[in-house]
Amino acid sequence: MKNSTITPLFILSSMLLIIIIGLTVPNEKFRHSDPEESGPTFTKERHRYFWERYQDPATGLIPANARSRELEFVKNRWLKNYKSNNALLLSNDTWSRRGPFEVGGRTRGLDIDVRNENIIIAGGVSGGMWKSIDNGLTWDRTSLPHQLQSVTCLVQDKRPGKEDNWYYGTGEYWGNSAGIFGDGVYKSTNNGDSWEVLPSTSTSRVHSWDQPFDFCWNIVTNPAAPDSIDEVVVATASMGVLRSFDGGTTWNNVLGSNARALFSDVAVTSEGVYYATLSSDGAVNTKGIFRSEDGVRWTNITPPNFPLNFRRIVIGIAPSDESQVYFLGETPGYGKLTFNSRGDSLWHSLWKYDFQGSSGSVVLGEWEDRSLNLPKPEPTRGQMNSQQGYNLVIKVKPDNPDVLFIGAVAMYRSDSGFKGTDWAWIGGTCPDESCDYFFRYTNHHADVHEIVFSNSNPDILYTGSDGGVHKTLDNMSENVEWISLNNGYFTTQFYTVAIDHGEKLSREIIGGLQDNGTLLSRNTDMVNNEWSNPLRADGFYCKIPDGAPYYYASQNGTWQPKIKIYRIVHDENGNNVTSTRIDPIGGEDFIWNTPFILDPNDNNIMYLAGGKMLWRNNDLSGIPFENNTVDSISINWDSLSHTRIDYINTAPLGERITAVSVSKNPANIVYYGTSRGKLYKLLNANEGNPEPINVTGSNFPIGNISSIAFDPDNADNVVISFSNYNILSIFMTADGGQNWTSISGNLEENRNGTGAGPGVNWVNILKVNGVDVYFAGTTAGLFTTAFLNGDATAWQMEGPDVIGNMVVHMIDARQQDGYVAIGTHGTGVFEGFYKNLPGKPLPVKLSEPLDETMHVKSNVELSWQPISETGFYELEIAKDPNFIDVVYSVSGIADTKHNWINVEQGRIDYYWRVRNSGPGGLSDFSEVWKFTSALKPPKILFPNAGTDQVMTGFTFEWENVEYADQYRIQVAQGFGIMNPFIDTVVSHPYLEVDNFERNKRYVWRLASIEDDNQGEFGDEYHFITRHPASVNDFDITGGINISIEPNPVTDFAYINLTIETTVTGKLMIYDINGRILEIFAEQSFMPGNMSIPIDASKLNSGLYNIVFITNKQKIYKKIQVIK
Repeated sequence: MKNSTITPLFILSSMLLIIIIGLTVPNEKFRHSDPEESGPTFTKERHRYFWERYQDPATGLIPANARSRELEFVKNRWLKNYKSNNALLLSNDTWSRRGPFEVGGRTRGLDIDVRNENIIIAGGVSGGMWKSIDNGLTWDRTSLPHQLQSVTCLVQDKRPGKEDNWYYGTGEYWGNSAGIFGDGVYKSTNNGDSWEVLPSTSTSRVHSWDQPFDFCWNIVTNPAAPDSIDEVVVATASMGVLRSFDGGTTWNNVLGSNARALFSDVAVTSEGVYYATLSSDGAVNTKGIFRSEDGVRWTNITPPNFPLNFRRIVIGIAPSDESQVYFLGETPGYGKLTFNSRGDSLWHSLWKYDFQGSSGSVVLGEWEDRSLNLPKPEPTRGQMNSQQGYNLVIKVKPDNPDVLFIGAVAMYRSDSGFKGTDWAWIGGTCPDESCDYFFRYTNHHADVHEIVFSNSNPDILYTGSDGGVHKTLDNMSENVEWISLNNGYFTTQFYTVAIDHGEKLSREIIGGLQDNGTLLSRNTDMVNNEWSNPLRADGFYCKIPDGAPYYYASQNGTWQPKIKIYRIVHDENGNNVTSTRIDPIGGEDFIWNTPFILDPNDNNIMYLAGGKMLWRNNDLSGIPFENNTVDSISINWDSLSHTRIDYINTAPLGERITAVSVSKNPANIVYYGTSRGKLYKLLNANEGNPEPINVTGSNFPIGNISSIAFDPDNADNVVISFSNYNILSIFMTADGGQNWTSISGNLEENRNGTGAGPGVNWVNILKVNGVDVYFAGTTAGLFTTAFLNGDATAWQMEGPDVIGNMVVHMIDARQQDGYVAIGTHGTGVFEGFYKNLPGKPLPVKLSEPLDETMHVKSNVELSWQPISETGFYELEIAKDPNFIDVVYSVSGIADTKHNWINVEQGRIDYYWRVRNSGPGGLSDFSEVWKFTSALKPPKILFPNAGTDQVMTGFTFEWENVEYADQYRIQVAQGFGIMNPFIDTVVSHPYLEVDNFERNKRYVWRLASIEDDNQGEFGDEYHFITRHPASVNDFDITGGINISIEPNPVTDFAYINLTIETTVTGKLMIYDINGRILEIFAEQSFMPGNMSIPIDASKLNSGLYNIVFITNKQKIYKKIQVIK
């Protein structure tokens, strides 16, 4: 049907909205994944699987920036100075890349250098960025090991003089199988040799999808921009289209900032005219198809009869006639109805737009709906299927606007732009009945994401798909032939990996992959040997029985039940001899990647995590070796009904079994864990219907138990992992599950598990020279330790230049010879014979305070020099150099400094030392250094705390402090010493004052000084001065008068007292240091005059104080003795 439409010019506001990446952007603008989100079955179930694995249990959300934060965390903790860390450098030698060499992984970023067609730049969604300089014969990875390895779109600035500038976006919103997100746009200024994230597009905040560049659908540059402007435009999920005019330094939102459309696309003509699409789940007024001639002001050109519901719409501009533009989208309930292998209804639409110019305020364009001509061959594998937009791309042949290429699960070409039904099936899945076992088009792969044409020959075409990069030399051929360009393009995504445990030195590896089935590599040390393919679809758990000529492997296919397990006999030529389905009849509720395990003592016993309960097969050998069986079986299977777990009301989708393991010594102990952090134990698991024992630790988080590892020599020792973010990740028991201790250690940013630490997918225990080495496969690399020390356990990164920060989904290790295989989700399999135990850490060198430091106050910062091995530190402080009297001890210090706030003052000697706790154990202690605390403050004598009726003229008094040569006194009025009106230093233990105000509250405090080093102030003491009896009451002595005759004196003198009222008091003489030399009288004094003699002949020359003390006052008179 052909419709001619004149589209009114609806100009969106030209005001540019500056995107503020921060708290000013409401988080509700950004949509999080939800486990029940509508989607194709494979997507919905995979989505739930990864949601359960990685969501923060506190929020129910996968932290949007968790990937970038964990990469930064790993870089700062392990990689910042790792070139000086011999242990990390040596670990590079342990590991090597195994492959697969000839198989590529999901590729969304692909382009050809406009200047040199031998240069191809390609990026995997979890395998990073790669470059070929020989047209795909060989590849080099150009992403650094510590960088984000997510690539979802790619563009080169092809203007003359700008060709070295490339950009790629990150974050696969729909169908992501790595459980990781994006964070920003990366830029290269050296033709793809290296990449750096644009700071304006990256944020370190977690817990929310808080910035637009977390998920990027497409990225373009303006080929018509002047040289002074580097114009980059990005189509994002939920925040529409953003534009930068300065190469990514700053950004403006130009379309759909509030639309919240989850799907978008953008394309640009050679003249700088933009087209963009926003899905209908966004705002009513900002959805549909748009056109802009400057990238700022946009016109909605959606045809009036366009479907109301549409998701992802992709754009194809005809290079030879840019007025012709095609739009292909997934439009539920409208367009062409097709079906997938499960029988699900699929709807897609194809529209052609012919721009005819503009006149004043209107844009003229003609629309034609060509949806009904989309492919629907008889085999469902060839019918139009974008998997709800997961794989969807449309491109127009550069020299012919009518030749159109569409990529979906299959790939198609139409010579009439699908004006008729003259399309050809040219890739993805195979179009005839001569298909191989995998239904793949020869030398091509299903799920096409990108199409790129040669710059010099429009008949040459490249594709990026779930199988990597492919090329055809004649895209117009009746039977298009493809060439794989995947040799050395290591981007495959492994979920699982397994090795032969029965044959020493065997290098046989099998593994399950995203959309590449199950791959098998025989014994070889050649990285470029071919891997065979025993099983198709998404490959999952697999096992190699000890020395057996057959394999067990599972797949997630299209037919129900989707999880199927097979026993496969595979010959030396890579062909299946028999393929027998062995999963049990009645199995249901299997999780997307269902675990199963073979008993290490009897490989004919299998335990299967059947969603809500365990299944056991006691004799797999009893299952006949039949070929191509398609039904589940009942032979020797038992459902262990007592293991059935009840659904928990607080769990959004119920609780499921997520991990299972069986012991070696003693045999027949099974542990299984759940998606809600429950752990159970079966004794004599090989017999009958055993009752589970709940061994869930009281300190376990409510998270997803991702793996369980037994000590092969002692089943009481068990390690388990949790994969969720923001919780503690690894726990161990040494008593069969009675008590559990966190050994997450330095894999966590914070000691409670929150922060940027990676999720832990897998743990394993390997005996090396009698020592247990613990492996942890995480979302940011591989880690090991040989020394468990609770939360102070130090983990060491393995192979930083080989494995790097890749997502490690699974580890398998053989005890006989230390052979280890590592399955990563993005760069294939790595292997190594692990023989070198982590060494004993080097001793620590102390820094501050220096040895023999004096005058240390109560809060002291102790510091030491960092050592190259990343670990924890233990600090001890004692009052003796032999550390018999240890007064303070702390372990698990992650920093190279520690504050101790309880240093007792008073010239006390302290001794301190530090040692390191590393992956290889504890270091020797450092040297012992000494520091001495400062003088304590003096003891207050007068006025004491709370003293009332203090005279307005009096003397502050305190006890002498040994070694003090001065004292500092501060006095203030009110309730605290903030602005003291007295702040002075004296050399004696008193200070005479007068003229204090009556009936006022005063505060004072003291500090001791030794050799100009002041100690800490003591407590603050308050007192209140005397209340006036009347307005005429100014008698500061309270009716008591004292005089001394003679004064100065050489031998004898008299103290003359005049007392107006009876008073009880004490008359004394003090020396200048505040010591009482003699008490002359202590009695009740009657009114009148009296004289008391003083024998000064016994005193040395100097000043002394005569003091008369009553219960209300002190009266001082100085007397000078001269000899």
